[in-house]
Amino acid sequence: MSGVKVWIDQDLCTGDGICEEVAPAIFFGAEDGLYYVREANTDVPAEPTHSFSPTC
Repeated sequence: MSGVKVWIDQDLCTGDGICEEVAPAIFFGAEDGLYYVREANTDVPAEPTHSFSPTC
């Protein structure tokens, strides 16, 4: 799906891992305890499967 941009605001990331739990193809947890978006070329579902809270 082109035109979709996903990001994590590191200042708001609580390190709970909810994003990775819901969408492991898109997010991953790092050793620093924060979560990040995988590489831009990662295959993602064609249709959104979840919506996320602004606090995630």
